[in-house]
Amino acid sequence: MRYTVDVPGPRQPYPLTVRGLRDLAVVYVDGERAGVLTEEEPRLKEPVAGPARVELWVESLGRVNYGPRLGEAKGVTGGILHERQFLHGVRARGLDLDAFEDGVAAVPFGALPAEGAPGLYRGTVTVRGAGDARLELPGRTRGFVWVNGFNLGRFWSAGPQRSLYVPGPVLREGGNEVWLLELDGGAPDRPAPRLLPV
Repeated sequence: MRYTVDVPGPRQPYPLTVRGLRDLAVVYVDGERAGVLTEEEPRLKEPVAGPARVELWVESLGRVNYGPRLGEAKGVTGGILHERQFLHGVRARGLDLDAFEDGVAAVPFGALPAEGAPGLYRGTVTVRGAGDARLELPGRTRGFVWVNGFNLGRFWSAGPQRSLYVPGPVLREGGNEVWLLELDGGAPDRPAPRLLPV
């Protein structure tokens, strides 16, 4: 989910806090990455001056299915504050991962960055003897992977998984397209992803 809001200005730098944040938010201020917020750490380390455009990319990390938090709301549930003032005019837009394939044709792909950076990466892997496999993503931090338009799922260096299962019918003999949406950046000297037979 992407939330956008404008900090009015001119205004001196004040702390930016997200109340009632569920899960994890990557924050951009005027297009520059400003930090990662969680429910436990909902305030940016550096203050934000106005005027500024703030974007929060909030990732849902799952749902609670027992106990007192059963059925909890997701996203930003309490508002965005600049110092003690609520910011109004927050807009929210969902990213439909099922419709991801249709929108990728419009994405301009370029050369790989010199160091690990968040973004959408695209590549191909040649397969001989297609069958069940696993995809290892060493050095990648957090994101999603598609093979031939099929969403394999989420990866996160925090674990517990070390690879993603690739069902045999998803692969084809010869070239296979792999898309990797890296949300955190990963290590700059990371090795290439590996597709291994199961």
